[in-house]
Amino acid sequence: MISTQDLLQSLAYCSNTWGEEGSPLNMWLYVDFLSEMGDNKRDLPFAIQDEDDFMQLCNDNEKLLLWTSTYCDSKHVPLTCDNLLACFDLWFDRNGPHQEHPESFVKEISKVADTFDKHCFSPSLLQAWGEPRTSVNGDCFFLIFCVGRLKCQPQALLLASIAVINEF
Repeated sequence: MISTQDLLQSLAYCSNTWGEEGSPLNMWLYVDFLSEMGDNKRDLPFAIQDEDDFMQLCNDNEKLLLWTSTYCDSKHVPLTCDNLLACFDLWFDRNGPHQEHPESFVKEISKVADTFDKHCFSPSLLQAWGEPRTSVNGDCFFLIFCVGRLKCQPQALLLASIAVINEF
């Protein structure tokens, strides 16, 4: 399994989608700073005051590395169907009494885990936040990254993200 630090460093230096609105990496960064204004305070290496600061950060790999490094203690486990379902349990528990996952949902989650297992060495999942994040306007966000080194090209990472958003 890729180490958490290697994964975060790869995200900081190898992705060109930080500044693309709607990309998972952009959403992760944006929600993190937006939620800092809400109830989810944590120590960040710098402050973002406005959109210009945000866009500058999206283009500064050194600052992105500082920011991603604040996630070294995030849940980073082997990518299995059970581990993915456990991540979704956090989301479902927040939105009411948890029930069994529908069989169709479990099948779809199994497909994700099986695809990574088939095509990647030691796939893993990184849960961006320990629990869903809430912004100042009450929107709720949850983000999971699935990653693995491609068997056909071990120097390359396959990265997929699963984002769940509840807008209020």
